[in-house]
Amino acid sequence: SRPQWAGLQATAAELNMSAPTLQRKLAAAGTSFQAIKDELRRDIAVSRLGTSKVSFTELAADLGFADAAAFQRAFKGWTGSSPGLYRARPLES
Repeated sequence: SRPQWAGLQATAAELNMSAPTLQRKLAAAGTSFQAIKDELRRDIAVSRLGTSKVSFTELAADLGFADAAAFQRAFKGWTGSSPGLYRARPLES
């Protein structure tokens, strides 16, 4: 089974506040729910691309993307590189 990514409503409920209150608090901190979610998804993608041979389709599904193409577009936006080029880069020593 795939990991489930909590949405804004569920996250707010876990924090015992309404979704608009959570959005206001995040905005006051200079961020948003989507920005935090994307930062987490980017960090997971970078880690998994560097440490495993997971397929882009599987990684996309694990990260909650509709398909590999959507994941690849998002990854390029986050890093400036496609996942394939990122994975193929020489490791820094």
